Amino acid sequence: MVRGYFFPEGERVFLKKCGEIALMLFFVTLFIPLKLHAYETSIFLSGDSNPYQTFFLYLSDLFLLSSFFAFSIHFFLHHEEVKHLTWGNRPILFFWLLLLTLGEISIFISSDFTLSFLLVLRFLECFFLYLALINHLVSLENLFLILVFGLLGESVLGICQYVLGSSVGLSFLGEPPLAKTMSGVATLMTSGGKILRSYGNFLHPNIFAAYLIFGFFAIKNIYRRAPYPYGIITLIFFFAFLLTFSRTAFFAGLIGFGIYYYLTKRHLSLRTILTMSTVLLILLVSFNVGTLLFSRMKFNDQQALQFRSQNFSDGVQLALHYPLGVGLGESSSVMQLVVPDKLSPWEYQPPHNLFLVVSSELGLAGLVLFVFLFAYVFIHLYQHRKLSPQVFTLWIAFFLLGLTDHYFFSLYHGNILFVLILAIAAITLQSTPERIVIGAHEEKSLDIDQLGSVS
Repeated sequence: MVRGYFFPEGERVFLKKCGEIALMLFFVTLFIPLKLHAYETSIFLSGDSNPYQTFFLYLSDLFLLSSFFAFSIHFFLHHEEVKHLTWGNRPILFFWLLLLTLGEISIFISSDFTLSFLLVLRFLECFFLYLALINHLVSLENLFLILVFGLLGESVLGICQYVLGSSVGLSFLGEPPLAKTMSGVATLMTSGGKILRSYGNFLHPNIFAAYLIFGFFAIKNIYRRAPYPYGIITLIFFFAFLLTFSRTAFFAGLIGFGIYYYLTKRHLSLRTILTMSTVLLILLVSFNVGTLLFSRMKFNDQQALQFRSQNFSDGVQLALHYPLGVGLGESSSVMQLVVPDKLSPWEYQPPHNLFLVVSSELGLAGLVLFVFLFAYVFIHLYQHRKLSPQVFTLWIAFFLLGLTDHYFFSLYHGNILFVLILAIAAITLQSTPERIVIGAHEEKSLDIDQLGSVS
């Protein structure tokens, strides 16, 4: 009676639509990273802060929580629809449940109970997002469109940052403060001075580059039959990708796409190659990017290489000193206790390796869990490599990124990107070879290439 009064049958999908809209707005606001400092481990008199010891509450968090509540109430009122929901691939579900369990245990190991507790809540939020994606509570076509146009805006912003050598002035949209003279900002040193790497609205060029790799995947799925939009947006993405000067992303992207074209035996037409090469060459010469790229790929910056080597060594020391882990979010704090060279507290970073940072914060059990996940997904995607070559090569690319950076585990936008690729992998593994199902739609296809093209 109450349900009929407040939600008559003609409006039974109202809450479900509200949840879907809130979920889409979550992805929109990922690219408008307005945030509040909800909690910070230490407040430094210098005014500096360490993002790895801080918990931010993002505008996008509010939309994701709104989506969760809307869907929860909808399924409570229409419990008969719950039977159509799925927990997805069982081993991946096991990964999530054990990850949350280890996170909860780490709260009691951590020297900062509050930070670790908040990060467990963030992982719980990521788990809900994963369930929403594998249950198609938001259309993958809409999701890919949002990601493509969001990254298109980020790419234009990143190009402008490179040209200006500073932030554009969009702090009201979440743009980080950037200047070539600021300490901690990623730059390239040349004979003519410092060059700012492209950030977009992200915390670092490396994570921007990782999103662009996913962006190439998304655009291929929604514009594969529209060559002109596909070509123009891909070119903008690629130019912004180069301006991040992220060597690890270059390597991962090159390996991933090389494997993809080997598996599919596809090739671009000579006309397409010549057109895109000519336009790209003009851009590289006009913006003086070619020389910088060549210098960057020669690995002449010994200081950066030494930092990576020392950071990896410090991470190994930390993992060996604390086999049970130091607690979520605590690796950069505790690092000060085990390394011989002392830095300012805000200069410490987690180990630049996904598996090392997991081992440091969740212990050897966490390391085994992540090794299991990557090995399991790799083996089963390899078995489907000819049916879904894009997802297989995307997983390889992200594994390579994980070997050289920590943001999939330590930063908000990295968490979300990791959930996206894991959800797409889970959808692929759950799909039958004969037919891929998306919501109420079916497409006779053997490749997730088709996912975004379902109408």
